[in-house]
Amino acid sequence: MVAITAAYVTIRTNRQLAREKNALDFEQKYKENPKITEHMRLLGSTFKIKNSLEIKEMSSKKYEECSEEEKKFWEASAYVLNEWERAANAVNHDIYDEHLLYKAYGTSVLKLYMNLSEYIAARQKDSVRYYINFLMLVAKWQIRRGRENRCNEAIIRKITIEKNKLKLALDEMSNELELK
Repeated sequence: MVAITAAYVTIRTNRQLAREKNALDFEQKYKENPKITEHMRLLGSTFKIKNSLEIKEMSSKKYEECSEEEKKFWEASAYVLNEWERAANAVNHDIYDEHLLYKAYGTSVLKLYMNLSEYIAARQKDSVRYYINFLMLVAKWQIRRGRENRCNEAIIRKITIEKNKLKLALDEMSNELELK
């Protein structure tokens, strides 16, 4: 019985280590991928100069109808989202460690979704299966971020209350010292 338990624990530990290694490998390859860097730079500059209505308009066009600038936006969006679709698929199949990816890319992925939600919706008119794993990952991470924010707000409230108590105690001590 002890041998079975030890084998089970070893297998679970090895699987977790493999997920973590795979996630770290993804993170390294993602950061070192020159196409990702180029496309993220293009998307970032597009998000700075275009409002959501303009992005929605660019996203709703057929690729053939797009200007050269809009085609570059399409290509960058597709490349980056496809990379995250693959990662989300790996997370859903327990190949990548979700916790590690969330810690490294949670904010980036949630912002990417926020900025490209119109593009994703337009692509899903062709097929609802497009970016489905990415959307499931985003939904999980939005829920997680919401929980974290609520937890952080509660901690901040407690710290503020304690700080105010300390301030009152210091004021009382200061007043007592002045009276003496």
